Amino acid sequence: MSGLMRALCLMLAVLLCASCTARRQDGAGGQESSSSQGLIQAGAGAEGGREESAATWTDPKKEGEASSTGVPSGLSGKDGAAPQTEGVSAPDLPPVPAPAEQSGKDGASQGTVPPVQASARSISSFDFDSARIEPTCYLPERDNFLSMSYHDFSALYLAGFSPDGKMAFFKEVELDGKGGTDLYFIVQDLVSDEVLWELKSPDDESYGYEEGLHKRFVADYGSQIDKKLSEYGIVISPCEYRSMPYSADGLSLSASIESQATGKMMYDMFELTSYSCIVTDGRGHSKKVIAGREFMGPEAFVCGCIKNPYEDRLALVIAEATYGFEGCDLLVRIAGCDLRKGF
Repeated sequence: MSGLMRALCLMLAVLLCASCTARRQDGAGGQESSSSQGLIQAGAGAEGGREESAATWTDPKKEGEASSTGVPSGLSGKDGAAPQTEGVSAPDLPPVPAPAEQSGKDGASQGTVPPVQASARSISSFDFDSARIEPTCYLPERDNFLSMSYHDFSALYLAGFSPDGKMAFFKEVELDGKGGTDLYFIVQDLVSDEVLWELKSPDDESYGYEEGLHKRFVADYGSQIDKKLSEYGIVISPCEYRSMPYSADGLSLSASIESQATGKMMYDMFELTSYSCIVTDGRGHSKKVIAGREFMGPEAFVCGCIKNPYEDRLALVIAEATYGFEGCDLLVRIAGCDLRKGF
């Protein structure tokens, strides 16, 4: 009996050991399966990360194109994908402002500047003969100038105006004593009286003495002149030189010169004179268009005027009797005058 019991206990112990061994093997297998599954998932995650990285990478060239369409480069959507650029339009540009008003030297507004078309004509076709004026031709005392050794060596060739108060002209000056001729092309702002651009013939005696000075000057510098005419919106057109006082279209203007000696000397020989040009409208109201200008000569004269066809503004032609080689040379300058403002 006792032997039977020992055999039964031995068998029970063997069965228990076998059961524990099976359980340990099942636990190890589960851990291995879990580890394998984790490795598989980790590998899938890494592969997915590479796929996501490939999806969000942007070609630099295409990125620049996206920026040019108004989409900032380097931005991505909240899902990590590159933003779509299809259908994206450039932002609207601000409206172009209307032309500003121009102010004259008298401080008054000249109104809105109308659109300006560049001259369709080239200066190469400019007719010097028909455009020539002698500035002092209207002065009643002109004949007396010659007897007083006042030499009228200047000539103007009027080219045209712009709608916003600019004027272009040639000025020819014969050189007393030295001989020859200087030719200038000038663009002047008649609002401020500033010379915007000036081109002078070369200081070459053969250039000034040669016949056909004007044609040579235009042939050499015509392209530069055409560029400036276009830049300043000046239209080449015939201009009428008129005597003073001016009267047309219900507007009238007279002009006078007030001068005085300054007591200053130039080269210890020539006294400087200061003068002002005063203009008066039809109502008797006055203003100065030149104030206290000093020059080396005894007197100045208002010779005539040219009307800007685009606005109510005159170009006053003034001759200054300037001490020269023998007597005085009448040298010309231009002053702008608004016919309505500043009185």
